Amino acid sequence: MSETTTKTSKKSIILKSLFIVMILAIIVLLAFAVIRFVPFLFSSFASVGNAFKSGSDMEIRLSENDLNSNDNFRLYWEYSGPEEGSYNLKYECAPNLKLLVGNDEGTELECDRNYPLSKSDSFIDLVAVSTRENTYTESEITVSIVNAEEEVASASEAFSITNEGDVPINDLSGGATISSQDVTDDSDDGSNNTQDNSGSNNNQNNSGTNNNVSPTVPADLAIFNVRAISDTRVVFDVSNIGGRSSGNWYFAYTIPGEGIETSPLQLSLNSGDTIRYTLTYEDIESGDSVISVDPLNRISESSENNNVVRVFVEGDGGKGSPNNNYDPDDEADLVIENLEAGYMSGSRFREDDDIDDNDDAAVRFTVTNIGGENTGRWRFSIDETPYDGSDNDYESGRQDSLRPGESVEIIVEFENPDEGNYDIEVEVDSDDDVDEENESNNDDSVDLRVRD
Repeated sequence: MSETTTKTSKKSIILKSLFIVMILAIIVLLAFAVIRFVPFLFSSFASVGNAFKSGSDMEIRLSENDLNSNDNFRLYWEYSGPEEGSYNLKYECAPNLKLLVGNDEGTELECDRNYPLSKSDSFIDLVAVSTRENTYTESEITVSIVNAEEEVASASEAFSITNEGDVPINDLSGGATISSQDVTDDSDDGSNNTQDNSGSNNNQNNSGTNNNVSPTVPADLAIFNVRAISDTRVVFDVSNIGGRSSGNWYFAYTIPGEGIETSPLQLSLNSGDTIRYTLTYEDIESGDSVISVDPLNRISESSENNNVVRVFVEGDGGKGSPNNNYDPDDEADLVIENLEAGYMSGSRFREDDDIDDNDDAAVRFTVTNIGGENTGRWRFSIDETPYDGSDNDYESGRQDSLRPGESVEIIVEFENPDEGNYDIEVEVDSDDDVDEENESNNDDSVDLRVRD
């Protein structure tokens, strides 16, 4: 064999060896890649599957969440996922509750059973029915997409139905007469007169209304502005400061020296609604009256801490002749009751005799005509208002005439008070316009501290 042939053979062997080495290196790199990255790919696929399964691509909403019995409402749905399947509607079983399809036939839907929906539609009209009067019921609607008998995505929405029936609101219960007044829409019942410190009169809804609460937040009944406006009368407001309707409810109250009584069934309060109650007692001793809304905790509330209040009632000595009862033979007689100092929180008065100078100070009091004649128009004045300087007195505008036995609650607000300690004095009929049976009960005072 020649030298040239030998060199060629050696070169061929080297090239083959290098080729084999390269192939082995590629195989090793591919194996490393498989071991390193493939598990993450499977993990990613699994994550996508779980997200899809969770129903994040399905959205539903109701035209109304808080319904009265026999109300029509609309259910909307939207699915943005890639899967195809059948659409179903289902609602949770609840006592006295039925849902009907809002068509001519009024097909009744069975609870906890799937009802097929059309793929070409994006809404369905329904009718909510509560089969028992004076009840409140909550439930939940679910729309799901199913593929090969497996749920791909779903979404749910809560709703409630109230059947108010023929509910008595004003009634005689136990030893107190209960009367009520809706004050949600700034209705003027003559018992909540708010004024600013310029002498102008402005009727305010001091109700705790809150219309910005999410409808997913439960109902929340709260008692505000409880006060005794005479020896035998107590006034208080009940507001629903939650996000859902309350359903029908009760309140309980104690009669001083006697026992506990329960009100008639009360109408459902929507979110932000307020109702004002007056309890008029008969033949009672002096003592505390405790008022409790939803005393049996039948309503699911976001807070139970604002359901009970206590108020002292002077009483009539058990003889049916309270001190503030008027004598029809007497002249008019204005008297100040329940004078309090505090501050304004929005449109609501908060009692507090120690406030900050960045609070808007206020006083609240009740004026009652305990005489036997109408008062005619009258004024009141306030001395030692919470401002520095000598010219810090306040005089009101003309107030409406009060009939015998009639009361009015007044709130006067003082914006940006000055730091200091004040002995605030209120005088009614400050111009002596009213011919009164007694002039010695026309003034009262209260202390207020304003801190820096």
